[in-house]
This record gives sequence, structure tokens and C-alpha cells, in this order.
Amino acid sequence: MPISLSEAYCKKLIHSRMQKYLPLVRKYSAMYGVDPNYVLAEIRIESNFHANARGVPVKKMGGERAHGLMQLMPRYYAKAAGGKSRLLDPETNIRLGVRTLARNIKRFGSERLASYAYFAGGGATSSYLKGKRVPGQVKNYGDKVLSKKMEYEACLGGGTSPLLLALLGLVSGGAVWYAYKKFS
Repeated sequence: MPISLSEAYCKKLIHSRMQKYLPLVRKYSAMYGVDPNYVLAEIRIESNFHANARGVPVKKMGGERAHGLMQLMPRYYAKAAGGKSRLLDPETNIRLGVRTLARNIKRFGSERLASYAYFAGGGATSSYLKGKRVPGQVKNYGDKVLSKKMEYEACLGGGTSPLLLALLGLVSGGAVWYAYKKFS
């Protein structure tokens, strides 16, 4: 459901740091078939568009910190990036982050579940689908991302319908049924 935001709020939301990365977000969103407003929302929640952002140390990962705009963990992405330091390169970071979001959407069938996987991991998200309770922190993260996505849609326009994503093979059959019911 579209929302309406004031021009002043949109100017605040679409600040210069965000605008700096918008061409890269659009490029890789188109390449991987992901809604650019969703990608912008993930970046906003993860790093607030600070390319050199370093996350808090993650205990279960030996104190490792996530890197860059999309807060990528070096143990998973350093090799694909061409080295740990390349994770701070905005283009590399956005490319790998958007690729991960596309894979999560395809695997789990929705942006909400893709955000859960981005935050808590694919294994945890699979367990939620099998009936394990979704922790409040994970739910809150997904809510924040989708709320911010709606704000970007209101200010920038666009969006990708579930039906288009289904046709691109990026969502599951359940999402196809949802799109059919919603848009028919």
C-alpha cells in the first residue's frame, strides 16, 4: 500500500550520502532483479550510507565486524571481494550485498524473510519457516527495513511487484499466488 510523505521529509530521507550511491544501487538492483528501494532500505538500516562503517564485534564470529554500506562479514565475502579491504569499496560492497539479497529472496520467497536471513542468517531463517519463533530483534529488523522501503517508494517512486519478481524467478510459488490474488 503506497504511503504519502511530505516533500521536506523526502528531502531529508534522500540526502547527499544516499544520492552518491543511488547509481550503484540501481545498477546492481537491475542486474540481480531486486527492488532498488528495498536495497536502499537495507543500506539505510545497516550503515546509514556510511561507506566505511564497521559493525559491532560479533561474539559468535570471534569478534569479527561487518564492513561497509551493506555490512558484509569478511569471513563470507572477503574472497569474493578480492580481499577484506575491498569490502569497504562501495561498488564491491553493494554488488555483493545485492547479490545476497537476490539469493535470499529467491530462497525464502519474500523481502521480509530475505531481510531476516540478511540479519540472522539463512539457517536461522529456515528454522523460522519450520516453526521456530522469530526473535523480536529479527522481527524488528525486518519491520524497519520494509518500513524504510515504503518511504523510499513514496519519495522516489518505483517498486517491483511480486508478480514481476515471480516472472523473473526471484520468488517462490507462494509469492506467485499472493501476487495473483493481490493484482487480479
